[in-house]
Amino acid sequence: MPLSPAMLLRRSLAHYWRTSSAVVAGVLIAVAVLGGALLTGSSVRASLRRIALERLGNTHTILTASTLFREQLAVSIPRSAPLLSFEGLLTHPTSRRRAGQILVYGVDERFWQFHNLPAPAMGDRSAYLSPALAAELAPAPSDTLLLRLEKPGDIPAESIHGRKDEAAAIRLRYEGPLAADHLGEFALRPSQGAIRAVFVPLRRLQSDLDAAGRVNLLLTAEGTDAAAELRRHFTLADLGIRTKPAGDALHLDTLSGVLSPALAAAATHIARDAGFTVTPVLTYLANTIRANGRTVPYSLVAALPLHQITPAATTPEPHRPQRLGRPRPQRQTRRHHLARLLRLERRRPPHHRIG
Repeated sequence: MPLSPAMLLRRSLAHYWRTSSAVVAGVLIAVAVLGGALLTGSSVRASLRRIALERLGNTHTILTASTLFREQLAVSIPRSAPLLSFEGLLTHPTSRRRAGQILVYGVDERFWQFHNLPAPAMGDRSAYLSPALAAELAPAPSDTLLLRLEKPGDIPAESIHGRKDEAAAIRLRYEGPLAADHLGEFALRPSQGAIRAVFVPLRRLQSDLDAAGRVNLLLTAEGTDAAAELRRHFTLADLGIRTKPAGDALHLDTLSGVLSPALAAAATHIARDAGFTVTPVLTYLANTIRANGRTVPYSLVAALPLHQITPAATTPEPHRPQRLGRPRPQRQTRRHHLARLLRLERRRPPHHRIG
């Protein structure tokens, strides 16, 4: 009797039922594990997204720069709030506890209005801590806190012209913790860990950092075209660019002392279209200048095109060392060779015919 495919399948399953059962169980377990992982991963992503959005509050877009810009820019951009944001070190002198790499926010009533929250009572030296930072330092109300942070500068600290080891120490009074629902965990970067932050008055931070009227962060709400508003209202001062007349010329530089390649190219293009002659200048600090046995320490050296200083000046050719040995013969012209052949022809004796 011939076996049909169905009969062959039934007999194979009956004969190998142990192996088939193990395969089916393995497939079911794998499907359950993968399904659970997908559900758990989706739940974790949703939780992290919810936490990040809660910490942002009403923030939709941020405007920031490598240097400080005008606080007045917030007046021109609707639904925005200016603030200062740095990293610092906070110390509780009573218990001698300290917390490093904390977030420092200089805020005022505009920050709380931006997030539709009631502003806490903030005196000139008030300080509010996030729940995690308050638990770590455990200060009592009205305790003194000492905040240390590096002063911002237009010139980077790693530059030879930058100021090094210039820090500010600010004495504050602890007012209490800020709950998470009152933006006590405000943060612009997503993080799974607890946020350690301190909120201090904007005016106090500006005064102690010598940054009156300047901020480094601007929050804008949803519905505000931040890019268009910025293009409409920003000034050269917001970019750290300075211009001043110098006789018949216009001097352009930056607070950082160096023009970026993009800025230099844009300024050159605009100046040439306006009919100006562009003279690039590079100024740097020389440790030592020696001449005739004398030394001058720490001098500024300026480099610029030589032909723009003296129009008749030409750049000298670089010195080429001569080779030792037999000198190379000078190049001779065709006319010189013809004259030499004529002189040889005149000196040749006459031919004698032999017959």
